[in-house]
Amino acid sequence: MSLTAAMLLGMASSAPPTMANVDINIDIGTLLGIGGRVNCTQGRRIVERKGFSSVRPRDCAGEIYVYTGRKRGYTYWVEVRRRDGRVIATERNRIRRDR
Repeated sequence: MSLTAAMLLGMASSAPPTMANVDINIDIGTLLGIGGRVNCTQGRRIVERKGFSSVRPRDCAGEIYVYTGRKRGYTYWVEVRRRDGRVIATERNRIRRDR
């Protein structure tokens, strides 16, 4: 018997593979697993998780929340959409302030 035939016979007699129980959740359309509308505090946390420090809310009265935060020595204005918590704009101030 050839080696190939022996391998095929060995595979045929082995037990069938078992199915793994897999649960995948990718949260389509949300940011950081929040889903739906966010409040001002949740928006601040989203900005912090994007790498900004010293985050302060500047305007949380409309459909777009505005924050300031620091990153790499610069101050940024960051806009977060209230509807889904997505960061939609960042603008860096031109003056760098060393820490």
